[in-house]
Amino acid sequence: MKFTEYPHGTPCWIDLGSTDVAASTSFYSRLFGWTPHSSPDPQFGGYVMLHLGDDAVAGLGPVMSPDQPTRWLSYLAVDDADAAATAVDKAGGRVLAPPFDVGDVGRMALCADPAGATFGLWQKLDFAGAQLANEPGSWCWSELRTPDPAAAAGFYGTVFGMGSEVTDMGPMPYTTLKVGDKTVAGAMPMGDLFPAGTPAHWAVYFAVEDADASAAKAVELGARQLVPAMEAEGVGRWVSLEDPQGAEFSVIRM
Repeated sequence: MKFTEYPHGTPCWIDLGSTDVAASTSFYSRLFGWTPHSSPDPQFGGYVMLHLGDDAVAGLGPVMSPDQPTRWLSYLAVDDADAAATAVDKAGGRVLAPPFDVGDVGRMALCADPAGATFGLWQKLDFAGAQLANEPGSWCWSELRTPDPAAAAGFYGTVFGMGSEVTDMGPMPYTTLKVGDKTVAGAMPMGDLFPAGTPAHWAVYFAVEDADASAAKAVELGARQLVPAMEAEGVGRWVSLEDPQGAEFSVIRM
């Protein structure tokens, strides 16, 4: 599906901070058929826009400090990045990088919720976010893994006006986050599926035609499969993986 706008509070973009930009670019390009586009402008610091066909689907750039792990980051669309950053702070979150302009394409900030899960704020100027999503080879879902989904839902509701709904998905309850009447993201409790000490985080899912085949290809390219393939009725079949630089991601056949 093509996108040109994202309502306030909706996940709109993802990017990967990598300890090895060239290796990460090669891995995801070979896995999903993406084409990298690098800007020669030094103000973008080696940031790579990843395209599927003619559409931007994700970004990739170097980590901001030597001790930062390779990790995917989800951005939430906001009408006003400065106002949203202030709301994050007032609701008990942290502003890790205050709002700043990214050329003439947008204004962003980096934040953490009260449990420590990091996310970005994105205010559109010339670029709204992912131009293609929910199609094979593109990002389709962002999911918050957190110790207390109810508390998280309260925070994101206060800051972004998100609604929430809890549903039964087998062994654990699952919280969906909504903007208006549209479900835009999910939140799940960090139970026995996660090793002790795993920090709260936003995870990303990529749509594929065949989850098992895509996972096998990822492993051939140097990834590690974290858990066996799983299915949820009415949702799909997915596999959780760790890329060669250590970033977690999932592939899902919707």
